[in-house]
Amino acid sequence: MPRGAGLARRSGVGGGANSVDRGGIAELRHEGVHTALWFVEDYRLFGYWRELAPHYDAVFTIQRGEFHDALKASGVRHIRYLPCAANPKIHRPLQLSPEETRRFGGDVSFVVRVIRTGKDFLLRSRFRPLRSGK
Repeated sequence: MPRGAGLARRSGVGGGANSVDRGGIAELRHEGVHTALWFVEDYRLFGYWRELAPHYDAVFTIQRGEFHDALKASGVRHIRYLPCAANPKIHRPLQLSPEETRRFGGDVSFVVRVIRTGKDFLLRSRFRPLRSGK
């Protein structure tokens, strides 16, 4: 079983029953799982990042400037700008040799709030959730 796979869902800030709270983040980190928050909302409208962001190993954002300053002030050490975009010529499925799979492969988790857009993404993608909310 992958590290952290036994972590129960927790009710947390920002996303109701589908969020992981500070205790859940701490539990994952205790098990050796590196954690990251990709905050894709307007930080001025959705302030729950203040409570969660300092507990992650890294925070990725779609906004720069003042938001990055606020994250640093809250204690976040690793902050990067990561816009919502992809180049389909680069970001596409690849066939890997067994050696490449051994070298570059690994367990990947994709966590999403169960809202229409997130649920639709999971249904269209190759990701297969271990369990679904609804």
